[in-house]
Amino acid sequence: MTEGRSSDALKEFAEWLRKHNGDPKNIRTVCCDFSQPFLSGIRKHLRRAEIVYDRFHLAQMANMALDKVRSGNQENGQRDKKLRFALLRNSDNLSSADKERIFNVKNDNIEIGKAYEMKESLMQLYDYPAMYPAKLHLGQWLKWVFKEGAKAMKTVAKTVAKHFRKILNWYRGGMNNGYIEGLNGMIQTTKRIGRGYPNTRNFITMIFFRHGRLGI
Repeated sequence: MTEGRSSDALKEFAEWLRKHNGDPKNIRTVCCDFSQPFLSGIRKHLRRAEIVYDRFHLAQMANMALDKVRSGNQENGQRDKKLRFALLRNSDNLSSADKERIFNVKNDNIEIGKAYEMKESLMQLYDYPAMYPAKLHLGQWLKWVFKEGAKAMKTVAKTVAKHFRKILNWYRGGMNNGYIEGLNGMIQTTKRIGRGYPNTRNFITMIFFRHGRLGI
């Protein structure tokens, strides 16, 4: 573990790896979010690594855009929390009541309905058996959103277009950050139990102690 969120964190990691008989050149794939400092650090210090954008961060970005469309298109400014959570939930996990709420809002509000369909269609790119049909799907999705999407959805489309190939690199191995996100949840629990750690190195030591599977 290294401190910070800048590209220097990747530099420190590469140096640590060399000191422990590792070689950064052996790292061929890195899964990450859309953070520019991380991308810069990977290019500088893990030069042979192919970048795969994490599908869960892509879903998060699409959900945030959908939520902006929803909040800007609600009558009288009223907020329906159940509808909000239904729209943002994975479609595979919807209850019958949630499906009815979405069906109703798609009929009653064109902007919210269209944004929801765009969010769902974006994530369907991971349902294909191979990269090529997923590439075609994503290309058609971009044309659709740039033509008909709300401003927030077009912002997502610009990011997708910029990082088109790195998103599709998921098909080279299916790598994602699911395990790391779960581990991060446990790390945050450790932080709360300790009521915060003013010294970062002490915090890192405690993380290794509680979650490093040490044989002690």
